[in-house]
Amino acid sequence: MIIALALVALLLSGRRKPARPWQRAPRGVQGSHLAIAVDRRGRRVLVPVDRRPNRLEMRLGAPRLVSTVAGLGVIGLLVGAIATIALAVGVSWAVTTVTDLLQ
Repeated sequence: MIIALALVALLLSGRRKPARPWQRAPRGVQGSHLAIAVDRRGRRVLVPVDRRPNRLEMRLGAPRLVSTVAGLGVIGLLVGAIATIALAVGVSWAVTTVTDLLQ
């Protein structure tokens, strides 16, 4: 239960936090589909661009977010199970080794 709450807290804390403390303005002119370019003579000119949203700008849907959280929970359980098995094997080996040395 604690692991699940920690995962949810991590997801929610990093969801709205930007990588930079301020939003970068797009390189084009605000409100239009024009970008500023520099021609061969060094003059700034406006160039028309076709703006289409890419995959990074699209928001995740609710089903995908739920599946991501569920997948992280499953991965956490698997890692925990493997770590527990490794710890149990190590402890049993150590106990066996120590008891053989005592005889």
